[in-house]
Amino acid sequence: MKIDDKGLKNLSKLSKLEIGRAESRKFISQLGNIFDYVEKIQNYQLSEDLKSDDGLSLETRRDIVLESNKDNLISQFSDSDNNFLKVKKVL
Repeated sequence: MKIDDKGLKNLSKLSKLEIGRAESRKFISQLGNIFDYVEKIQNYQLSEDLKSDDGLSLETRRDIVLESNKDNLISQFSDSDNNFLKVKKVL
């Protein structure tokens, strides 16, 4: 997707940015590169083994619950009161 002076003017108006003439060529070039990259990502094809029903793939790890020893934790903390850990006031 290419952006021109008119598109940059509309974008600067929407984003409430003041872009001068000297900066406009730089912005047009940079935004063009960003739009090209987004287009490339949109056209990217995943291999079949990575796809899920919705076309996306997210591998997750299983949560493993480990037993903990509350008394051991409390004993290692510098200050506690009635099984609550005390910390210094933070502002």
